[in-house]
Amino acid sequence: TSRLADPVHSALVTARRRPHARSPQAAPKDRPDVRRASSTTHTLWSQIRALPAPAGWPLLLVLLAVTLAAYQPAWHGELLWDDDAHITGSDLQSLDGLRRIWVEPGATQQYYPIVNTAFWAMHRLWGYDPFGYHIVNILLHAVSAMLLWIVLKKLDVPGACFAAAVFAMHPVHVESVAWVTERKN
Repeated sequence: TSRLADPVHSALVTARRRPHARSPQAAPKDRPDVRRASSTTHTLWSQIRALPAPAGWPLLLVLLAVTLAAYQPAWHGELLWDDDAHITGSDLQSLDGLRRIWVEPGATQQYYPIVNTAFWAMHRLWGYDPFGYHIVNILLHAVSAMLLWIVLKKLDVPGACFAAAVFAMHPVHVESVAWVTERKN
């Protein structure tokens, strides 16, 4: 039989000539709304490119160090006001307690299941020792300041690093950082 008469061979030859539906050539170049095969890779690379340039990493580390230093008095602070009531009670320390945090709004003083789940996990790590709770709050605040700097830098805002440093050290944030229960803020 001739190769052209073979239906399988004909289909393969036709498929080689026609661009595949997922290939970058298949989407018209004048149609930006059409997804190309490399869109997932492109998205990942655009997210990586959104991070500050390597020259900016030392500034992020300085921002982290400054934030940790500014809140150093809270490191070894005690639990404040109603922190002990909000940290996972003995009736909620089991896996069933974790389930209750999510499905029974009255199981905790206030229904903040994500915050209470974090308290549940941290209670498993270091019990009632306030040091761990305070350090996590301080690190979350430092990460927020870093993200602020990254966003402001991406928007080309002059003084982005200074604004992030002011955000990190401004006294208005002391309550949300040093008071364990205020993690929900």
